[in-house]
Amino acid sequence: MGDVYPMDIVKASIVSQCKISLSKSTDYYANKVWDINLNRGIDNKGSQCWPFYLESYTALAGMQAGFYEDAMDIMKHIQLVHLRKGWTWTQNLWNPSDITYMTAPVTWFSTDVLAGAGINIPRKELRLAPIVTGDKAINIPLFYPNFWGVVVADPQKKSITLKITKKYGKERISFNKVISEPAGLSASEKREIEIKEFVVEEGKTLDLSQYWDRIVDNRLEAPVLPEANKHDFRYVTIN
Repeated sequence: MGDVYPMDIVKASIVSQCKISLSKSTDYYANKVWDINLNRGIDNKGSQCWPFYLESYTALAGMQAGFYEDAMDIMKHIQLVHLRKGWTWTQNLWNPSDITYMTAPVTWFSTDVLAGAGINIPRKELRLAPIVTGDKAINIPLFYPNFWGVVVADPQKKSITLKITKKYGKERISFNKVISEPAGLSASEKREIEIKEFVVEEGKTLDLSQYWDRIVDNRLEAPVLPEANKHDFRYVTIN
């Protein structure tokens, strides 16, 4: 489908958000809506700038754009705000409390982004481009309505597999193409890999190790938040 905005504009936006707003906010928390110390709302009437949306609209978008360390830092600190108050599962988007909202834990989707994963069952396409930052093997769980799985990527062995841990329903699901859009690259740089048909069945493993270099090719950015003032704004020329 392509990028909604060109990748260089997205990256410039992430840098600007980190410099102008997030780095100047305690725990990167959006205090526009709810003042933790005063324990009351401070938002403008009719405005709904919800703190947890920083996870989906900034952190996870930033991760896809290659700002992995900043993304993980944002998600960690937003959760720390609630942990200090003694709240773990119960989270509220517009103010911290013992009331929850079904889409508040948007970090549920972090595993999809970490794995660069997605599925298109009618087209038999599996999207996969896990973010690998060190030399140790990583395990990323994936949860879809029809099946659950675990992606294991080992940089030392250059091995990458998807093991099906659960299968739900009787619908036959299979993949004959892998699409990789590594973090930090635009959608136009995606890689399409034709594979032998893999039928999703509980206990089966899809081995994609021979395609390691095409699937795991992240272009990660240096973190901005720790020393935001030392990073320059990025300027993009729009023709």
